[in-house]
Parts: sequence; C-alpha cells; structure tokens
Amino acid sequence: MFNLTTVETFYAISAIAGGVLFIIRTILSLVGGDAGLDHDLDLDSTIEGDLGDHSAGHLGEANFQLFSLQGITGFFLIFGLIGLSLSKAGVHELLTALGGLIAGGFTMLVVALVYWFMQRLQSDGTMRVSSSIGKTGTVYLTIPEEGSGQVSVVVQGGLKQFEAVSDKKVRIPTGENIRVVRIDGRILVVEKI
Repeated sequence: MFNLTTVETFYAISAIAGGVLFIIRTILSLVGGDAGLDHDLDLDSTIEGDLGDHSAGHLGEANFQLFSLQGITGFFLIFGLIGLSLSKAGVHELLTALGGLIAGGFTMLVVALVYWFMQRLQSDGTMRVSSSIGKTGTVYLTIPEEGSGQVSVVVQGGLKQFEAVSDKKVRIPTGENIRVVRIDGRILVVEKI
C-alpha cells in the first residue's frame, strides 16, 4: 500500500511513536494530567566526595535537562520524519540515519533550552517583608501610642496589610501616610510622613 522499505518502515514507526506521544503529552497538559510525568526521566546526578555534596539539582536553580520526556518525544518524531524524507528522496541509508540523528539531537537540544529558559523565568513567590523597608504606605487601622495597628504598603508589586507600630510611640490615625523604618520580627516599625 505505501511501498515502504524496511528502513523507511523503521523511520515511519519512529515518527508515529514520537507523534503519538507528543499528542498524548499535549492532551494531558491541557487537562492537567501531566503533573508528575516530567520527573520520570530525572537524570540529575549527585556526586559525593571529599569536597562535599555537589548535587546537580539544587532547589531554586534552573536545571539543564537534555533527556526529558519532551526531548525524547521530539527526538523520535523528528528523527523519523527526517529519516523517512531523506530515504524517500533517494539518499543513501547511512546518510538518512545520520541526518535523522542530527535533526533529532538538535530537536532535543532546542527543547531542553526552551525548558531551561522557562525555568529561569519562574519566581518562588515568597513575600519578603524586608523588602518593605523604606517604602511608603497608609495607615489602615489606627496605630496607638502603645500597641499596634495595621498599615497598607505596596510590597513586591502588590498592596499588602501588615501589623505595625509607631517608631516614635505616637498615635498615627487611619489614612495617614507612613514610611517603613525597620522591621521587628514580622511587625513593621513606621514613622508618620
């Protein structure tokens, strides 16, 4: 029906397997069912020696991972398509295999680079109260001379409410503008401006 040689059949099976896996991965990612699949092929290595622990996968770092499920899927898809195309064009079998390997390897590299750059764009989302020092805001709930109230301050791009006390032990009523002077634990120490 298709008049494929044995080599062309091998390339077609590789392309179909890669394509089917690609479609399954796409569908699973759209419905949220691929949450744990990225860790199946985790090839990070840990080397322990005289110099201590040198893990390749530290939390918060973007790991470059060439052999991921996405990369291997892309390799087989492109390897099969390029190999089949070159074979149908009458190129020698050795060159079709070499062309497929190079194209598949390049695809794996591109996929790894894309995911590496995407990981580097992620932030941990941890709010650092210390970043409020020097910021201005307004009193949300009156700060008494002795005791605490609440202030609203823009921290890390969002308006947040914090417990606050007066730096000079003076009453600061609701709506007054303040500046954060320092932090005492998780309580902001503010002054009226």
